[in-house]
Amino acid sequence: MLKFLTTQFFSLFFSVLFLYYLLQNQEFLPYSTEGDYNMINIITFVVLSIIAIYSLVSLLSLAVICIVRRKLSAQVKLSKAVKYSFWITLCVIISMVLHFYNILNFFISFAILIIVLILIFVIL
Repeated sequence: MLKFLTTQFFSLFFSVLFLYYLLQNQEFLPYSTEGDYNMINIITFVVLSIIAIYSLVSLLSLAVICIVRRKLSAQVKLSKAVKYSFWITLCVIISMVLHFYNILNFFISFAILIIVLILIFVIL
């Protein structure tokens, strides 16, 4: 369990630190000088965001599972935390993509996200 916690903490810390550095950099823009999308910068931002969201949700879900279900073994707690963080991260990324392409407003997609997550966790 300690390896999992340190790995998640350091991946969260370094991804947030690198995202902060990139967002403070004046050259890190989502578009090029010609007005086209700079896909390398967009993909870098998305990947680092996914890592940060996954690590944060994983740490939080593990803390909640450890508080709520004390009788479970450490292996079961870790597997549940990884499963929950995967689903939550996937739903957040889908809502971000829908907002990026102006398909759904972020608040509407966030409401749908909460409903879907409740349905997933009740079924699973």
